[in-house]
Amino acid sequence: MEKEGGAASPAPPREGRIMGKNGAALRAAKMHSTIYSFTREQLLAHDRQIREKFAEEYKRRADEYINEEWERRRQTFATGVPNDDFQVLLSYMLAIPVKVLTEKFNWKPCPKDRAPGRNRMARFGDAVIAEIEGICSNDSKDIRDYCREVYDKYGMKFEYGEVTDDDG
Repeated sequence: MEKEGGAASPAPPREGRIMGKNGAALRAAKMHSTIYSFTREQLLAHDRQIREKFAEEYKRRADEYINEEWERRRQTFATGVPNDDFQVLLSYMLAIPVKVLTEKFNWKPCPKDRAPGRNRMARFGDAVIAEIEGICSNDSKDIRDYCREVYDKYGMKFEYGEVTDDDG
């Protein structure tokens, strides 16, 4: 069946065969399937329930992660001896000024096989350790008093919490 232009015309669709070989089975299955109709309010309520369910699950997982991380960090710093815990924390915190002095103020890093007193960074570390040991050995010295003393003498205040105008 060719036309004058040489192209074949498509065959007309046969009635009843639009869905292919299994069309009758699909039509029968559709007739027996249940169709649900929901109002907008019902759909919104369902969406809200799903969001709440996922939010609760997310919150539960976040809480578990936070608790596990807290326990891991607590064990990192815990040595069993109360004063040692404080010194372990301070030794970790000593890394902060060392990094800042090296990267921001161009201090030379301390050589691995350092000779005492030969490097400014080594002398700084030794002085900080001596100061920490002095604070820890004096049972009557309170760290808050020490912070106030540093502020009074040197003008630097390191305090956790709200900063008020009357503090300076």
